[in-house]
Amino acid sequence: CHSMSPDARAIQELSPPPHYLALDPREVARLAHCGPGRRWENEIMAGIAEGRALFAPRARWSALDPASMACLFTGETPVEAIAARGECWAFIATIGEPIESRVKEHFDQGRYLQAVILDAAGSVAVEAVCDLVERDCAGEGPSARFSPGYCMWRLENQTALFALLDPERIGIRLMPSMIMQLIKSVS
Repeated sequence: CHSMSPDARAIQELSPPPHYLALDPREVARLAHCGPGRRWENEIMAGIAEGRALFAPRARWSALDPASMACLFTGETPVEAIAARGECWAFIATIGEPIESRVKEHFDQGRYLQAVILDAAGSVAVEAVCDLVERDCAGEGPSARFSPGYCMWRLENQTALFALLDPERIGIRLMPSMIMQLIKSVS
């Protein structure tokens, strides 16, 4: 779509300090497949602390006008129907590259538990960045988050989202497969 070139002032950015991210140790444990109980508590807390030292959270977002929405949603989807009922924002968030390198380093050196827990902490952290963006966009009112590839929203629409938000400015690029690189990113 040619109408997807918003004024640069329309793009908002967020770079919260890592300690602003709400990280639930139970969610980290769940994603790392560490069973319930205190057995993994020290490792989970160490993984969260290590992650906080590495996280570089950033996000870009913009309110969508009708022309931009038409570019992002091709065909009728549940997401389009919901978005058409109220205000809609597009965003891309990441926690940066350093965590990816450290997870790989842990794996390469045979520290599998640390790698899995740190990776899980990164997943929880990127969702926490999304929560901050959502709160900035929608306030305390009800909202719903959808990503390309879910709810019949075509993954190929990721290209239009990237054209709108230019996430390469925060280190995220789109691979030909429509997968984002940096891995710990959400659109």
